[in-house]
Amino acid sequence: MDIARPSGRRPQRRLVEAFSSPDSYGLVLLLILVTYALSATILADWAVSLVLAVQIATVWVTLRVSGAGRLVRAIAFPILVVSAVAAMVNLFIQGGPRV
Repeated sequence: MDIARPSGRRPQRRLVEAFSSPDSYGLVLLLILVTYALSATILADWAVSLVLAVQIATVWVTLRVSGAGRLVRAIAFPILVVSAVAAMVNLFIQGGPRV
């Protein structure tokens, strides 16, 4: 028996399980990193909609992983839908003045 690996599983397998398990915050962390990377690297006008879409997914996954109650998800859902509509509207609005 290897003392360094008491679970007998490979580190890569544990990492994959952390991101794919429905009870793990690994996917939430990945989505936060993706949001940051998109915000920092893409400067196009449509990037705002893309970042907002990833943020919506992050909030939804966070609510699911945290085991938020049905009431909390029921309140969050329409807010997330309005945010998604705003992201889609932003895709079709002509570029306004830049700040």
